[in-house]
Amino acid sequence: MEFTMKKKLIVFLVAALLISVAMGVMGFLNLLTLKKIVNYNENIVAKPLAYIAETNFSYGMSRVIIRDLIISEADADEKLHDQLLESLDIIQTQLSGYKDTLTHNGSAKSEEYDKVANLILQTKEWTKQIKIAEELIAKNKKSEAIAYLKNDVEQNGEAINASIQELIDLNKEQANNSSQVAESIFAQIVIKMIFIILVGVFVLALLGLLIIRSITKPVARMIVAANQLAEGITSINLATENNDEIGQLEKAISRVSESIATVVNDTETILTASRQGDFLQHADATKHKGVFAKVIQDINRTNDTISNHLDNIDVSIAFFSINKKIVYKNKAMIDFVRMFHLNSDDENILARIMSLNKSVDLSAGAELVFKSKTATTFENTITMLDPATNQNRAYNLALYRNDGQDADLDHKCVMVTISDATVPV
Repeated sequence: MEFTMKKKLIVFLVAALLISVAMGVMGFLNLLTLKKIVNYNENIVAKPLAYIAETNFSYGMSRVIIRDLIISEADADEKLHDQLLESLDIIQTQLSGYKDTLTHNGSAKSEEYDKVANLILQTKEWTKQIKIAEELIAKNKKSEAIAYLKNDVEQNGEAINASIQELIDLNKEQANNSSQVAESIFAQIVIKMIFIILVGVFVLALLGLLIIRSITKPVARMIVAANQLAEGITSINLATENNDEIGQLEKAISRVSESIATVVNDTETILTASRQGDFLQHADATKHKGVFAKVIQDINRTNDTISNHLDNIDVSIAFFSINKKIVYKNKAMIDFVRMFHLNSDDENILARIMSLNKSVDLSAGAELVFKSKTATTFENTITMLDPATNQNRAYNLALYRNDGQDADLDHKCVMVTISDATVPV
């Protein structure tokens, strides 16, 4: 399956979305866990602790009032008696709430529940004893009431105080344990969140790195290829199997390189042929497109123009390769060859022409132009029998080799010109 750049970006965005959703879900679950911890601390720790603290406070107030009654020998203000009864009611209310909370939390069979139930019984009994002392005071039996308060009420009060302290210590221990559990759970939540964030960052970084690499690596190859094209190197092959946008761009650059290479090869072929004297060499412009086709067409037309100009010259002109093979002849040369009943396609046409000379043998001088690295010209007059008039005619024969800057003889050509030098004799 081919992944285009669009698909890669979609995969990256989907991965980022999924990671965000996963982090959101994990965060939501962690919030639920924290809520459970808060509810647990509120119901299991905070409420019982508040009940027992309020109970302890009311109990302490009751003990203070009882001692005031003992000190004042039951001759206290009426408001003090009301405060005592109110404190006793608060103790019962708080302990009942404590007990209900334990029942609601499913702790009805716990040791704490038993202690609260026992404390309720103790405080009820203690309340009865205090009410008996109140009745004795109301009957003006203050001495009996004071004695009762000092003995039975104070004794049971100490037992209640011990029970309250046990519950306070138990709640403190539970609060401490709950705090440790909460800290442990919170630490686990933090670790999970950090882990998820790290995994998310790693996955996104990995996907981003792969996407960036899938772009930068081929782009680097294309930059090298473009620089090579700028330096005239056309042997470029960006082989790729990818069909994404980057792969298509690589293939496009390869096609550009191939097109330029083809134009350069065709141009070099035509120009090489032209340097060797062949102005009839053409390249197929139809296999090129756009400006490349126009370049080849213009080169072909240039050769055609040169050839037409040579055809319009009355002097017989021919170009020979360095191995004496004729590669081009103008119209005058074709007519000249036909006049002497020679075959213009004969590879030895130059030798045939030289053999028609009625004077001295000129082949040695002409040979130097083809093979010598120093002799580049040869000129002489040749006398030939005109078949039409059966009379000798004199012609100026000239051979020119233009070396230019090319030291390779294989790439050179020799131009042969034959012009009429005399009237018939």
